[in-house]
Amino acid sequence: MVHLYAAAALVGLLATGAVVGGCRSSPPAREGYADCDGNPDNGAETDIRSSTDNCGACGRVCQAGHGKTDCVDGACVPTCDPGFAACGLTEQGCDAELGTADHCRGCWDRCVDASCTAEGCSPATVVASGILGNEVSHLSDTNAYFDSMYDYRVVPLDGGPVEQISKESGRYFPPYAQCDDVVFGVLHSRRPENPLHTFRLVKASKSGHLTELGLVHGTVMRQSLTCDSEYLYFAPEWGSGIGAVPIAGGTVETVTKKLKVLRDMVSDAGALYWLAPSPKVPNEGVVVKLLKGTTEPVHLADVVAPRYLALDADHVYFTDHGNYVLRVPKSGGRSVPVARAGINGFRGLAIQGQSIYWAVRSSTGMSLHRVAKP
Repeated sequence: MVHLYAAAALVGLLATGAVVGGCRSSPPAREGYADCDGNPDNGAETDIRSSTDNCGACGRVCQAGHGKTDCVDGACVPTCDPGFAACGLTEQGCDAELGTADHCRGCWDRCVDASCTAEGCSPATVVASGILGNEVSHLSDTNAYFDSMYDYRVVPLDGGPVEQISKESGRYFPPYAQCDDVVFGVLHSRRPENPLHTFRLVKASKSGHLTELGLVHGTVMRQSLTCDSEYLYFAPEWGSGIGAVPIAGGTVETVTKKLKVLRDMVSDAGALYWLAPSPKVPNEGVVVKLLKGTTEPVHLADVVAPRYLALDADHVYFTDHGNYVLRVPKSGGRSVPVARAGINGFRGLAIQGQSIYWAVRSSTGMSLHRVAKP
């Protein structure tokens, strides 16, 4: 009888993980539980059927952004806020924003050569095609300007006839920037007293009369020209920094020496925006913002193979290597794809009113496309 009591006591000790003969045994695992803290003293302590930090397995976290995600019977079950959906792995939660070019009305409802509007994918309208030129150099309220080596084309946004203007005429450069009906450009200086790589920053009247604003020693990127009511801003082809010259004429000034401008630069009343090379990843870039009167740029978004940039009142629009138009709030935040240009890529980007414009190249020349903004 004594032996039966001893055997029962030993079983009880083993069941509780007690020390027997100098050795500690772990409590037996319970169904639906797992040892997630690595502590042998408490055995399988975590209910992996309901734990959002250990759902179905230790360390499998149910993400809760843009909604909530519960763990039900070991599986993550997202419940999304309006405008979001769970389009990836369930543990990623409500990872996709609807109303974008990738997820327009639902997960993976992609808009190709279109933008996403409240009614769904809005196909692009071809404003003009068969245009000779390299890319859109500027977009005004009424026209798009395509630049080529010897002339440029003026394409009315309403679909009217295309005008060809020779660069040998009095209007021999397309407007790379325009503010208050005054257009600005950059020309190579051929004066013998100037160094070889000297460029003239100029403005043109409606009659074509040119006024020189200042001289820059070194190649100026035409796509970097942008203006406000007081200054014309520019960036060098090589090196870092941004310069400015008063529209009324005067001394060329340095705005900032930080960050190279990869390509496009645009401005509004309060800030400059441009595409800069990524400080961390080769062949990638960042969208940056510089408040006027300051010298420290602010990072807004990362982008792979950036090329073109445009603005509206609230957002910065930019293109990436996947033929998407994306936008990010000027104040910073999440960037989302809003349109896609098909397979031919971009040769320019502009925003006018409630429309997004881009140009693409084909075997018959350039074409200008228009889609509605989201």
